[in-house]
Amino acid sequence: MIALALRYWWAIAIAGLIALLALQSGRLDSAKASLYASKAETARERANSRAWEASFRQSEAMRLKDQDAAARAVSEANAQCDARVSAARKSASAIQTIVKTETRYDASGCPVRERVPNGLLLDALKPAG
Repeated sequence: MIALALRYWWAIAIAGLIALLALQSGRLDSAKASLYASKAETARERANSRAWEASFRQSEAMRLKDQDAAARAVSEANAQCDARVSAARKSASAIQTIVKTETRYDASGCPVRERVPNGLLLDALKPAG
């Protein structure tokens, strides 16, 4: 048997080489399958990250719109408040003018009743706002 193996050593070597190639072929197929699975996973993750980025950009745009709307609302509220304060100051000024008007007295020393001008009275009574 040993003599036969020594005589046909090349056949044994070829059979071993074929077995080794078959084993390596299985490993190669496994590596290819793993590579394809990794590529598919990478593509899924890339698609997920692009979807997240699009969602993030959309939410940022909405946030900026909301901030602009809030700034406009605050600006409008300030303008309305300033207008009401201005009207109240004007009314207070008219009231002070009416109150501080010098009282006239008749010959006997009694105060004389006078009418307050309509425009001045309307300015004093106008509601603020």
